Amino acid sequence: MNLQFFLFQTISIILWVSSYCESVLRPYKLNLQKKKKKKKETSIIMPPVFTSFQDYVTGIQTLISNVVDHIKGLETHLIALKLEELILEDTSLSLVRDYMEERKFSKTVQRKVQSSYLHSLLEIGELLKKRLETTKKLKI
Repeated sequence: MNLQFFLFQTISIILWVSSYCESVLRPYKLNLQKKKKKKKETSIIMPPVFTSFQDYVTGIQTLISNVVDHIKGLETHLIALKLEELILEDTSLSLVRDYMEERKFSKTVQRKVQSSYLHSLLEIGELLKKRLETTKKLKI
């Protein structure tokens, strides 16, 4: 849960800073374009900060997309573990009752942990998809 919180806080801060940069750069770019029109110049040299910002935003989008894809893979593995658990049956008749109860308890705990992980992964995936949509709106 701490990793999940850290991940969302980090992404939120990155997006907040990116949004702030966009709000500063957009008027600057518009101002440069107006000057270009007033002077009727065919080409005005744009500062490299604009292309750097676009590269930065593209990098963030790629990173978040990769994380979302990785989470989908983890979801698949957790679901496979649940299916694997259904297949594994111990048919030995010589098991002691305590051992069977312990095994049942272990399976229950394992099932709850896997369910918790799957729920967290689904939640992370959905929130990251929303953050990815936010980054697509960052354009100057």
